[in-house]
Amino acid sequence: MQSNAGTIHGLRFSGAPRIVGVKRLCGGASVREGITKSKEWQQKKKKGKNRARCGRSPVKMPSVTVKDVNQQDFVRALSAFLKKSGKLKVPEWVDTVKLARHKELAPCDDNWFYTRAASTARHLYLRGGVGVGSMIKIYGGRQRNGVCPAHFSVGSRNVARKVLQALEGLKMVEKDPNGGRRLTPQGQRDLDRIAGQVASANKKQRSLQSAI
Repeated sequence: MQSNAGTIHGLRFSGAPRIVGVKRLCGGASVREGITKSKEWQQKKKKGKNRARCGRSPVKMPSVTVKDVNQQDFVRALSAFLKKSGKLKVPEWVDTVKLARHKELAPCDDNWFYTRAASTARHLYLRGGVGVGSMIKIYGGRQRNGVCPAHFSVGSRNVARKVLQALEGLKMVEKDPNGGRRLTPQGQRDLDRIAGQVASANKKQRSLQSAI
């Protein structure tokens, strides 16, 4: 070891060798002791968090989600669920209204409102925070102008608003603080549950076809 003896500003000091873990002047504890204490404190903190987590109820993640099944089958199943529940508020003008300006006739399906509500809930599941302005673009289409070029035309704003309000009445949809609407936890659970039913039905159908 080399000595570092000398004078600084007229003060004489002895050259003590540099040793790792030398005691600090203020704390009195060595560097190594401080490191070990900090590690022990971190371990105790982790143990306390683990104990606190043990008291919480475990959150079960769904084995099958909406993204894992056929989307057309899911929309049919969800529309049937909404119709069977009988809680979805359907407007009185559903049999006479057109869904967009570029449409020529009203929908041929009498249960189109349930299908549109199911499709809207699916879109909110995939992309949250969308409102009426986004929905009319999603359900827009091609407007034919005769001999003039065709242009894109948005869907009906009133229909999109009534569908979102009907889903809010079922507590499946809520307003997003950042704008638009989003699914509630209850609505997300319902959609995942129906997706699981669709997946199990498709699995049974495939097993029957393979047996034949």
